[in-house]
Amino acid sequence: MSIRNQNWYNLQSTRRYPLDDISTGVDDRGAFIREDIIVDCHIRFPRSLGEYLYVQGITVSAGIVTVVFGAVNNIDDAGQTVCAVSVPQPAAPYVNYPITPLAEAVSGWVVFGPGVDTPFVGRYSTARQTLVQPRSARPYRPLPIPTIGKINLGTSLQGVVNVIGTSPVTAKYETIQYDSVEYPAIVFRLDSALVTGDYNPLSTFLGSCAQRPESGTCPKTPIETINGVAPNCDGNINIIFDGFTALNFENCGGANIVTTTELDAVCDANKPKPPQEFKDLCCELTGENITVYANRASFPPAGELNQLYLAFDTNNVYRWDGSNYADTDIVLDEYCWPDPTDAIDIVVDETLDPPEYACMPLPLCIDFGSCQPSAHFVTKTGAFAPQETMAPPICGNCSPGEFSPEIGATLTNHGTYVATGIGGTNVAVLKNCATDWALNKSVMGEFKLGTNGAARNGGLVLNYVQTLELGQVVTRYVVVLIDSTRGKVRVLRYNGSVFVDELSVNYNAKVNTWYRMYASLSLDGSNLAVSFSVAELDGAHPVSGTASLNNPGDVTGTIGLFTNQASTFFNKFVVQ
Repeated sequence: MSIRNQNWYNLQSTRRYPLDDISTGVDDRGAFIREDIIVDCHIRFPRSLGEYLYVQGITVSAGIVTVVFGAVNNIDDAGQTVCAVSVPQPAAPYVNYPITPLAEAVSGWVVFGPGVDTPFVGRYSTARQTLVQPRSARPYRPLPIPTIGKINLGTSLQGVVNVIGTSPVTAKYETIQYDSVEYPAIVFRLDSALVTGDYNPLSTFLGSCAQRPESGTCPKTPIETINGVAPNCDGNINIIFDGFTALNFENCGGANIVTTTELDAVCDANKPKPPQEFKDLCCELTGENITVYANRASFPPAGELNQLYLAFDTNNVYRWDGSNYADTDIVLDEYCWPDPTDAIDIVVDETLDPPEYACMPLPLCIDFGSCQPSAHFVTKTGAFAPQETMAPPICGNCSPGEFSPEIGATLTNHGTYVATGIGGTNVAVLKNCATDWALNKSVMGEFKLGTNGAARNGGLVLNYVQTLELGQVVTRYVVVLIDSTRGKVRVLRYNGSVFVDELSVNYNAKVNTWYRMYASLSLDGSNLAVSFSVAELDGAHPVSGTASLNNPGDVTGTIGLFTNQASTFFNKFVVQ
C-alpha cells in the first residue's frame, strides 16, 4: 500500500488543523493559538458527555507538554473536562501519544508538532475558541447494554459475551414484539422439551420445605439475608466469630457467643473520635497538657508540673510530683479528648464571615477514618470526599514514633479524605478559631498521589487568609506540595489571583506511594520563613528546604490540605 502524503504532519503544522475552521483560535487573554503544537488527533467520546470536543488548555514548558480537552453541547458554552495528554520533555514530534481519560469511555491519541520546543500557555473557556473538527473528534452512541452480570455479584462481564443456556434453561436470540414494535432480544426460558405429562416447574425448583418461601407455609420462616448479605450458590452464609467463642444450644437451636473481654477493655478500645456531642466517659478530663513518649524509660530526667506523660507501650499516664514520675489511673490515648464544648463547637453559625469556630487544643491528631471527616475541615474550593484505600494506621493506632519521620507503618484498609475536584484547585482548611495557628506550629500530613486528574500533586496549606478589600473578598495562602508532574517539591504563594513559585527542590515523587510531609511557618524579621521536610513512610528519599517570603501580609491564617487538578488521598493531619 502506497503512502498518500509523506509530509502530512509537517503540512498540518502550518495551519490550524485539527481545529475547525469556525474556531477563533484566540485564548482568554486575546492571544492566538500556535498551529505547530497540535498537528493531529483522533478522539472518541460518549454522546452523553456532549456533541463537540474542544481544547481547554495548552501548556508547553521546559519540563512537560500538557493538553486538556473538554466536551460541550453548545460551542458557545464551557464544558466539562473529559481527557488530557501529558508528556515529559523532550516530547517527540509526529508521534501518537495516547490520551488519559478523565471521564468514562473516552479514548484516542494526539500528535504534537515541532512547536513543543517553544514555551507556550493558552487557556480557552468555550468551544468557539478551539473547536476540534468532527473528522478528528466525534461522539458515539454507547451500547445500550454495557455489561451483563448476576444479582448480588460484585463483578460483571464486559466486551463480547457469549451467552449459553444449559438445561433446563435455554437462551436464544429472537425478535419480540412490544406495543406493535419488534425488538431484537436475548430470550431466556425453560426448555419446552422438558414439558411432558405432569411436569410442574414450580415443584421442580422448590426448596427443601416443598413450598415457596413467600407463601408462609414452610415449617420455619426461612432466613433470606443477614444484614443484607445473601447466601452463596449453595445457600450458605458463613459467620466468623473473630475473637469470640460460639457454643451451640443443644435443644432450642442458635448459638451462645462468649468472650473473655471485660467492659474496661471495650471502653478503652472503642473510644469515640472527636468531635462528639457527648462526653467521652472512657476518659478522665484533667485539663493538663499531654506529651507522648515511646516508653517510660524515654521520659526526660526531670519533668514539669501540670504536665502528663504517656508511655505509649503500656498506655500508662504519669505525673511529675517534683522528684519522681508518679503513676496515675488516668485512661488516655489519641482518642481521649477534652470536653468537646471546650474543644470544638459542632453547632456553628455558618452565616458569619468568617464563622466563629472554637479553638482546638494541642497536640492535635486528626485522621480521616471517621465517617464524618468534614466535622474537622471545611472545603474552601474544589471538592473532597471520604474513600477507603490501603493507608497507614489512623491516629488511634499509631506506632510509638508516630510523630517521627523515620518510622514506617504497615498499610491497612480504612477511610481517607480524597480531593475529587480534578478540574481545579482543592483547598480544605481546619475548622479552628480565628488565630495565628499557621505561625510557629509544626504541621504534618500523610498523603498518596492518585492517578485521576491532569496533574499529580498534593500538600499542605499554610496561612490561609481571606480579607475584604474594596468590597471584594481576597484570598491569600502559602502551599507546600509534592508535584510529581514536575518532579519537584514546591513552595507556592497564592497572592489572590495567581500562584508565585517561591522555591522548587528536585524530587522524584511517585504516584500510589504514601508520603509524610512536615511544614512550619515562622517570622524572620519582617519576612515569613517556610520550612518543610518530606519523605516516604519508612524515611526513604528525604528532602527538606526553607523559603523566605517578603511582604507576607496578614499572618493570622489557618492550615489545611491542597491539590491542584489532582486526586490525592489524605490519611492523617497532625498539629504540634
